[in-house]
Amino acid sequence: MVEYACSLGKADLVALGRPHLANPYFTLQASALVPARGQFWPPQYLPGRDQAIRNAPRERSELTELRLRARPASHQVTDSR
Repeated sequence: MVEYACSLGKADLVALGRPHLANPYFTLQASALVPARGQFWPPQYLPGRDQAIRNAPRERSELTELRLRARPASHQVTDSR
């Protein structure tokens, strides 16, 4: 999304402070989801890069499934007569 907003000229800067406070590895995990091979990984994290890229689709599907299960029941009013 960040890349998309910047490429359209709708944003010059996107701040990612909150995700980084909660998860310092946010950028690396997000780049594994894309997968962005051009992303800089510090040398000490290189052994885990391929594993992160392999696990990313599974983690994304698990997160999607969790979000779907967490959805509240419909608030639609129905006639129960």
